[in-house]
Amino acid sequence: MPTLTLTEVKIRSIDAPLGAIVTNLDASQTITPEVILQLKQALRVDAKWLVARHHHILIFKDQKLSDEQLLNFSLYFGALFVPSDETPVLASKPGVIN
Repeated sequence: MPTLTLTEVKIRSIDAPLGAIVTNLDASQTITPEVILQLKQALRVDAKWLVARHHHILIFKDQKLSDEQLLNFSLYFGALFVPSDETPVLASKPGVIN
């Protein structure tokens, strides 16, 4: 399976003040630590001033991921929200809400 490199992934701000679009990234592939760091830095918040230094939302368009691939990709950003048993979900895996 190919591995993404830092130079291939692009993060472009959109007109909306909160977000950016990530291109040249296939979330089903193995992602290097450098690319993960680049994505996390795009979301970084300066706690001292409580302002976003970059973006609050990253948009990954046209991703075709299985539930397992989505969970694996999501874990790069931290722990997942798992709904209570009373919350109906349509996905086949815990942690994925359709």
